Amino acid sequence: MKGQLWQECPVCDGQPVCVDCELCARHCDCAQRADDADQVRQFEQRNPGLLERVQRHSEQGAAEH
Repeated sequence: MKGQLWQECPVCDGQPVCVDCELCARHCDCAQRADDADQVRQFEQRNPGLLERVQRHSEQGAAEH
């Protein structure tokens, strides 16, 4: 959890909350989202354009059904 604000979490009314998402430590997923973004960046560096091609292929398949 990045920083703290002394206000209530909108999910459970717990305090303090994260300055970025305004959720308590139990509900904050900022660290997980940052880790996910880092993994995507690393994958994209090793496999340039692959994620975009897979997404485009997936969208084309969904449009056909």
